[in-house]
Amino acid sequence: MRSINLSNLTLEQQEEVLNGPALPPPPGVVPNFDNPPNRNQVAIAVNVACSMVTIVVVFLRAYAKIFCMKKLRWEDYLVVPAFATFVASMITEVWVLVDFGFIVHQWDVRVKDLAKINYPMHVGANLISLTITILKAAILLEWIHIFVPPGTRNYFYWISIIVLIVHTLLYFGWIVAENASCYPHKRIWDITITEGHCIDVKHIFIPIAGLNLIADVVILLLPQRAIWTLHMSFKKKLGTGLVFAIGAL
Repeated sequence: MRSINLSNLTLEQQEEVLNGPALPPPPGVVPNFDNPPNRNQVAIAVNVACSMVTIVVVFLRAYAKIFCMKKLRWEDYLVVPAFATFVASMITEVWVLVDFGFIVHQWDVRVKDLAKINYPMHVGANLISLTITILKAAILLEWIHIFVPPGTRNYFYWISIIVLIVHTLLYFGWIVAENASCYPHKRIWDITITEGHCIDVKHIFIPIAGLNLIADVVILLLPQRAIWTLHMSFKKKLGTGLVFAIGAL
């Protein structure tokens, strides 16, 4: 978002801009700063449902690994930081919900309040990126333990390792580029700061997004070849393939 240059304005003009809408409203629409319409109920329902499903799945996996299989691998330990960053990202969403609400029109927000929304969203985006990075590394390690015999270094193993390394570097590259895009750092979420400078990172994010999509497709399809070469009925192959596809998604 482009910064607003207030340095050439009088104090009265600065006050007018800061207390004005963050986006010009459509014709005939009056900004509602004090009680803007929102979709909090929908947002709360979706977040609670997703959080509950995540919590149940994590604890079921932990119970199965600790008490049933009684054996933990690297991918199991990775679930802990992934779950922690996921919970932290949910906290940033609650932060926005309590302070401003969800799905609020930008013209119903004052310019001076934008930073209070952008900051938790910025933090949440970084946290969820860490969550995705860790979880996909765990998925690939799980694929290796399931489909690669111990001590074997076949094509499945090397493709998984290469995708794991590339995918991790891409996500960390995105996080670094996002957080290093402006100086001072606060300028990333506060458009009223005009000191310092920002760089255009769109030309970095677009290829990163494309490579991430390719990595996601590889993660999704990687176990399918192994599954469809098994000596099972078509129904069993289809069911097993769907289970792994859903797990990857």
